[in-house]
Amino acid sequence: MLNQIRKKTQKMSKLAVTAVIAMFIASAVNAQDIIKRKNGDEINAKILEVGTNEVKYKRFDNQSGPTYTILKSEIFSIQYENGIYDFFSDTPNFETPTPTIENKSQPQLTSKKGRVFRDGKVLNNKEIRAIMADNREALDLFNRATKNEGLLTLWACASGGLIGWFGVELLLGKGGEYTAPLFLIGAGSAAILLIFIEPPRLKKIDESVKIFNSGSNKFSDSYKISVSLMPTGVGLNLHF
Repeated sequence: MLNQIRKKTQKMSKLAVTAVIAMFIASAVNAQDIIKRKNGDEINAKILEVGTNEVKYKRFDNQSGPTYTILKSEIFSIQYENGIYDFFSDTPNFETPTPTIENKSQPQLTSKKGRVFRDGKVLNNKEIRAIMADNREALDLFNRATKNEGLLTLWACASGGLIGWFGVELLLGKGGEYTAPLFLIGAGSAAILLIFIEPPRLKKIDESVKIFNSGSNKFSDSYKISVSLMPTGVGLNLHF
């Protein structure tokens, strides 16, 4: 009987000691102050003084150590050991690095009579399109100017062929009844090409080069994204 009472007493003692230790740990945890910084970091501390512009504290795990000072402008809130909060700004400023896509600096281009140059080198259309890829306005204008380039080249060759055939026939003295009409067709076709079609096309190429060099881009893809953590949720800001 005495042994049973002794065992029960020992168990109760162990439970009491365990309860005391648990209460001690809980009170120790609750006795700390928590400083939450605007960058999201938390500091377990023992607040010593809250001044006008700064807060003095000791590290909770080293209260016999040095006294630290932190500016209030860097603090979002302080949770004291009694559960009371002090807030030092309306919202925390947890801003992520902001990815930005912007037009990179490109080498300057020049144009003359429909030909485009970079550093004195003549560029083909494929190279020009690759260089203008980041400027959609310039690229769109250049593509419209060169869209029918192959057909226009064929047109110019046909017109020149008719005129050249007339010249050969004239030199050989073999002009026939169709020589003059074909010459007129070739000359008229060449005139239409040179007067009404080619100048606007060359002007578009010049304008596309100017737009590219100026960096102007109506279809710019530049933007900036910032994410902020707020008490009510996550805020997303998109800036163009």
